[in-house]
Amino acid sequence: TYGALAMPAYVLSVTFVMTDWVMSLDSHWYSTMFGPWTLIGAALASLAFCVVLVTVNAEKAPYTEVISRNLTKDLGNMLFV
Repeated sequence: TYGALAMPAYVLSVTFVMTDWVMSLDSHWYSTMFGPWTLIGAALASLAFCVVLVTVNAEKAPYTEVISRNLTKDLGNMLFV
């Protein structure tokens, strides 16, 4: 329940931190979309990590009934979308 409440604070803080700290390294370059792009990149990296965890554990005992070969293929294709 606390995760849903903390999500807007996380999004705002990451956006402002990336804009202030990382984009200020080059003072001649600026973009209003730099914060959201880094936030989306972090979300895609966490999704890729979860897909790796699912595919590594797909052959283990409690997951064999739930995770099929088509599901792992669909998860891999979802990363390319």
